[in-house]
Amino acid sequence: SAIKQAWQESGTWEEDGESGTWSEQDLSGRFDIRQATLDAPIVVAISVLEQGTVNNQPLNESVTFPVTVWDGAIDHRFVWSGFVGVLLLTVLAAIATKNGGEIVITKTVKDSDPRGRGRLGNPDKLVRVAVRIVGDETSPRKMKADLAIKDSYGKVIYRCSRPIQFYFRGEERVLGYCALDLILEAAASYGFSVDIVPDAPIDWTYLTVREGARTLVPTEIVHIRT
Repeated sequence: SAIKQAWQESGTWEEDGESGTWSEQDLSGRFDIRQATLDAPIVVAISVLEQGTVNNQPLNESVTFPVTVWDGAIDHRFVWSGFVGVLLLTVLAAIATKNGGEIVITKTVKDSDPRGRGRLGNPDKLVRVAVRIVGDETSPRKMKADLAIKDSYGKVIYRCSRPIQFYFRGEERVLGYCALDLILEAAASYGFSVDIVPDAPIDWTYLTVREGARTLVPTEIVHIRT
C-alpha cells in the first residue's frame, strides 16, 4: 500500500500594471511492486482518504482515477544511471588499454631525431613504438617518420617509414602522431632511432617504446626474428 498527496492550486497575479492567472498541480503518482511467484490475480484498489481546500474547507466533488498497469516495467532512472556508469567504465578501460604496458624507452628532443636504447623482447608481448611531434604553422600537410631498429651490435635489423597523422592544426602549432606495433622474439638490447621528414618545421619530437602494450582494435604487427 502507499499514500499519495495530490493537490491543485490556481490563482491570479498582478505586477507593474500587468495581470494574469497561474495554475500548478501534482496529481499523478506511481506505485512499483514486485509480485512473488503466485498463480493468483492482483486487485488494484484506490480510494480517497481525505479531500478539502487549502482553507480546510470540505469538498464533495467526485474524483476520477485513470489507472494504467504495466507488467515487466523498467525503472528508467536506474537504466540511465547504469548507462552512464558503463560509459564511464568504457572510457576508463579505453584509456587503461591505450596506456598499458611497461615503458622501456622515453625520449624527448627539441629537434626531429630522438634516439633511445633499452632491453626488451618477448614472443608473447607486443611492443608499441609511438612518435609524437610538435611543429609550427609552416608544417606541410604530409610528413613521415623514418624508424630504424638496431641490435646490440648497432646493426640495423629493421627499417620502415610511417606517415604522420595530424590530430591538431592551429594557427601557430601542429600536433602529429604515428605508431608501429611489433614483436621482438629475442630478448636483447635494441636501439630505436627516428627521423622526421621534413624536419625544418619540427619543434619537439617524443619517442616512447612500450612492452606489453594492448590494442583496442586489430592492428598490423611486424615480427622481428634475430
